[in-house]
Amino acid sequence: MRDDDSITFIDTDGNEMNISKKKLYNFSAEGFAVTQDFSGKYTYVDTKGHEYGQFDYAKSFSDDVAIVVTHHRNIIDWDGSGKSVPEYAIINKKFEIVGILEFNRYISVGDFYEGFAFCVYNEGNGMGGVFIDKKGNECNMGLTGLSLGSNFQNGLAFVSDYYSDGYYFINTDGKKVSKKYKLIRGLDNQFYDGMFLVGTMDNRRTYVDKTGKDIGKSFKYGCQFTNGFATVQLDNDKWSYIILKGNWYLENIL
Repeated sequence: MRDDDSITFIDTDGNEMNISKKKLYNFSAEGFAVTQDFSGKYTYVDTKGHEYGQFDYAKSFSDDVAIVVTHHRNIIDWDGSGKSVPEYAIINKKFEIVGILEFNRYISVGDFYEGFAFCVYNEGNGMGGVFIDKKGNECNMGLTGLSLGSNFQNGLAFVSDYYSDGYYFINTDGKKVSKKYKLIRGLDNQFYDGMFLVGTMDNRRTYVDKTGKDIGKSFKYGCQFTNGFATVQLDNDKWSYIILKGNWYLENIL
């Protein structure tokens, strides 16, 4: 931070970029950082300090696109009060608008993973969720009112809906490819070593592979895979390793 309360980036040699901002967000893996100036507008900066675009709000790039708010529109709400509603758009790395989201529908918009972003809307009896594609089109996939457990990874997303008391894996066509499981709250829910840790409906733990099939064993407790190993607690309360080698077996009682 500078003496005038502005912020800038420095390179590995300690040289400052020729930019001065109120807020800076870290560079994403896709080569751009989001910045906010003192007027409240958001821009993108590349690693050479070149600035691109100007938006009311901007998210980091993911999957080669980014969600931005181009402007806000004032409307009259259902109760007669006024409110300012964001106009969401999708941009590519040339900073061209490639998609528009339906106006006044979403209360939150997620990042893109494998071509899809999860959005939450509020209507009727409560909130629900839906995936959108990179053009902003909803992909309901035959499913209604989704809750998100995990974004798409390896072609699968972990979701629930209005009519399910559990979560299940779907493919990009919306087809259910697994039985029901429980979402483990507070866990970094994603695939590790090609395996996804889930709760069973009888409150145990098991692992699901990239096809949506579990390993056929469950445990009192289990940890994420790391380097081909996962720590599990057996029914006799002893601890063991489960090893990822095509065939599943236990060894190395702790």
